Amino acid sequence: MAKVSFSNNGQVFYTTLKKAVDQYFTENNIKKTGDWRLYIKALIFIPLAFVMYFFFLYGTYSAFAGIVLSAVFGLVLSCIAFNVMHDANHGSFSSKK
Repeated sequence: MAKVSFSNNGQVFYTTLKKAVDQYFTENNIKKTGDWRLYIKALIFIPLAFVMYFFFLYGTYSAFAGIVLSAVFGLVLSCIAFNVMHDANHGSFSSKK
């Protein structure tokens, strides 16, 4: 079976996309690092995950309540992964590398 690969010669798509993104931030006077909403999101989700974890450790719940709490805990952890960690990987939390 032949190996599928893509050529990176020229990188036209990447350079065009980067230029358009930079232009968007410049035209709308937006910093590439996050604003107050970024930090509020992190300050809500991360402590909420710790609080829910301690509820699991020290609480006794019925089966239904345990399932609901587990689903909410999973949702909170996925919000951290998809929102907070995604923003951090893009360098949005700090202007310094």
